[in-house]
Amino acid sequence: MSQTDSSQSRLYRLFPFLNWLRGYQIPFLQRDAMAGLTVAVVLIPQAMAYAMLAGMPPVHGLYAAAITPFIAALWGSLSQLATGPIAIMSLLVLTTLSPIAEPGSAQFVQLAYLLAFLVGIIYLVVGFSRLGELMSFISHSAVKGFTSAAALIISATQLPHLLGISVSRHEFIFPMLVDMVKNLFNLHIFTFIIGAFALASFTALKNFGPTFRPGCWRWS
Repeated sequence: MSQTDSSQSRLYRLFPFLNWLRGYQIPFLQRDAMAGLTVAVVLIPQAMAYAMLAGMPPVHGLYAAAITPFIAALWGSLSQLATGPIAIMSLLVLTTLSPIAEPGSAQFVQLAYLLAFLVGIIYLVVGFSRLGELMSFISHSAVKGFTSAAALIISATQLPHLLGISVSRHEFIFPMLVDMVKNLFNLHIFTFIIGAFALASFTALKNFGPTFRPGCWRWS
């Protein structure tokens, strides 16, 4: 291999997006625009909700939703992989930093950025050291238990937003549910109607319109 080919190979290894940019065609832009619009419609409110779940201001969810897909599109190894904030990650940020700072405060935001930086370093160390095989030692039952518990906690933390009531933060879920029941008399009826209508719409589309998919849309 010549020195030029070796340099080019190293360049493509550092910047893998150069491989697909060479073969990119204008007709691809229409489909990519439709895919980007579809993802944005779902990702923007979802990312804002995840930021609130993590105890962060909603605008930080928009930052995470914009930056991470951009980096993944350029350096990711799988073009179909969804990249961005997730519910379990947000919950872990909240439970980790809540004993240190008040959620939503400036100190909490600073600690969240520091935590993200440290986790990124750990990810790089694990990746370069090829330690991903350690995940095979975690049993499927432990993973299922963790995800099920996370789903229950996430649902409980979002119920006050659905009902439009304010409850004090608790370390455990049961005191929060008790506090929620006590504040049901302060139910914000318009917030509850909008939330209930959204849930009913999602359920109806899932059960009665299984063929309804945004990916089936076409430009006229």
